[in-house]
Amino acid sequence: MRKQDIYFRGRRLSDFGAVISDTPSYTVAVRELDFTSVPGKSGDIITDKKRFKNMSISYKISHVPTWDDMDEQSFVDVLTEWLLADYDYCILRDSMYPG
Repeated sequence: MRKQDIYFRGRRLSDFGAVISDTPSYTVAVRELDFTSVPGKSGDIITDKKRFKNMSISYKISHVPTWDDMDEQSFVDVLTEWLLADYDYCILRDSMYPG
């Protein structure tokens, strides 16, 4: 079985002594389209924005204290800082579905 990990802002979840403990459920990404109705025309004009809509995925993770010396509160603080440090757009990569 492949090790499950996430990569975000230059770091991996495993760098923090944690693992994904359950495989998350995924939905298929949806293309972002605009539909424009034109009176007298059958059907809409479809404009593809050439991107996908953002989607939410929940990960259940477990801290493995034997991998580092952090207590649980320190682990939560470090993980929160990693995920919420700034508001710039960043891509999260998942080892199970790297695309």
